[in-house]
Amino acid sequence: MPYVKFQVSRDKEDKVISFLRSKLHSTEYEKFFADPKGVGFKVYLDSIRSLSKVRKMRKELGLSENDLWDWAFDLTLDSMPVLKRLAEEYKSSRPFKGLTLMVNTHLKENTAVLCYALKEGGADLVVVPVPYSGDEIVYEVLMENGYDIYGEPRMNYEEMQSAIKEAIDENDVNVILEDGLWITRYIVEQDIKLKNIIGSVEQTKAGINLATELRDKLGYPIITVGNAELKESVESGLATPEAIVKMIIQAANWSLAGKRVTIVGYGVVGKGIAKIMRDHGARVRIVEKDLKRVLGAILDGFEVLELESAIVDSDILVTATGRPKVVPVEALKLAKNGILLVNAGSKDYEIDMEGLREIAFAERLTAREGIKKYSIRDGKGNEKVLLVAADGFPINLALGEGTPSDAIDITLSLMAEAARHLVESENYSAGLYGVPEDIQEKIVKYKLESLGYVL
Repeated sequence: MPYVKFQVSRDKEDKVISFLRSKLHSTEYEKFFADPKGVGFKVYLDSIRSLSKVRKMRKELGLSENDLWDWAFDLTLDSMPVLKRLAEEYKSSRPFKGLTLMVNTHLKENTAVLCYALKEGGADLVVVPVPYSGDEIVYEVLMENGYDIYGEPRMNYEEMQSAIKEAIDENDVNVILEDGLWITRYIVEQDIKLKNIIGSVEQTKAGINLATELRDKLGYPIITVGNAELKESVESGLATPEAIVKMIIQAANWSLAGKRVTIVGYGVVGKGIAKIMRDHGARVRIVEKDLKRVLGAILDGFEVLELESAIVDSDILVTATGRPKVVPVEALKLAKNGILLVNAGSKDYEIDMEGLREIAFAERLTAREGIKKYSIRDGKGNEKVLLVAADGFPINLALGEGTPSDAIDITLSLMAEAARHLVESENYSAGLYGVPEDIQEKIVKYKLESLGYVL
């Protein structure tokens, strides 16, 4: 949980304690040291309310910026030992000194640690949140620490476009770290020529798919972390599926036991979701077009069906492809009444939400946060209700905290090291490139050592 630490002189101790007792619950603050020179306090920032209390306390007690001497993400930082170690290295070597790095990401505690590591490396950091996601507390804490953020968490597409334009107009960007290729796509579409761009690092499969389509229009190299074997094995194959399944259970308040579940896409993420769902007692079917993956699903013991056959009796449908409109509106008309539609991909286009809104005659919120009811009529004129989680955005990011920090530690470390590699290399022309093997080996080594394995 984020917190603010501050130190006050002995003569202010009683006033601070009195204020904290009157404004906060006893679990929201603590005194963590005292010596003849002063007293140290922590206030945990579990909500905007607690952050506003800190600001009010500063004003009422006359605390200066120097009194508030450390903001931190303690548990998250400690659960990301690889990125924490890289931050220490970067602080010494300063690989990004004099360079402007633009980070376009989901504003979560773990991505805040990435921003921290890059800034420790000397970067002039520009942050643009991705749409419809993010944590307001993280945003506020980063702003308090002087991070340059354009836009706000959970802004819409149009607001993000404006934020990107403003950030590019006001900064000489050298390296981009992005989640979904939003920045590069904007640059290509607007035909912007960045004078001193070195390259970009892309985190997701969806972003890589888009970059492949734009390959001939790219003006700089892109390192594709989303395809890295290390990312796929640790995050995509294990931690992300865990987060997806956890959020489905939590958002709907459903047990999976006995549910008919259809997974659209049997890539690394889809396979992980399918196996966890089955372990929870769900009856899992797979929809897949790639013949090698079809064979893999069958050999893993899953039934493989066409989407039109699977959706008619599915209680839950999960997309995990990284590609647009894999569940088109024609298939949605066939869906079982009361089906829960969930997206596990990194963008909101896998379920045809635009088409669903066009055919729906009613759209209502439910008592479950993040789940909406869409009322439609099927081909026979019968009314049915489709439940949609997070409006088709990735459920773990839109409704939860994303991938667990100790797993995404690997991915974000790969992102940071790929950015460093771009800065230190002169061998790249415009195009797509994988993560160099020596970087992946370094991250593996650091992770194993953090787990107590000495190689």
